[in-house]
Amino acid sequence: MERTGIPEYWIVNLVERSIEVHRDPRDGHYRSVRSYTGDEEVRPLAVPEVALRPSTLFESRE
Repeated sequence: MERTGIPEYWIVNLVERSIEVHRDPRDGHYRSVRSYTGDEEVRPLAVPEVALRPSTLFESRE
């Protein structure tokens, strides 16, 4: 959280095939929580030039 200097954290939800992004820590809680699915693009705050889509994480490798 803000006391630990962690501006965001991500949860990769294998069951729902989504990425949950928590940002904007204030008063011990993250004020922004958003879930990304499919081809929605998400970029980490630390490396904004990198884009990730949940669909690429869950592609079948058969």
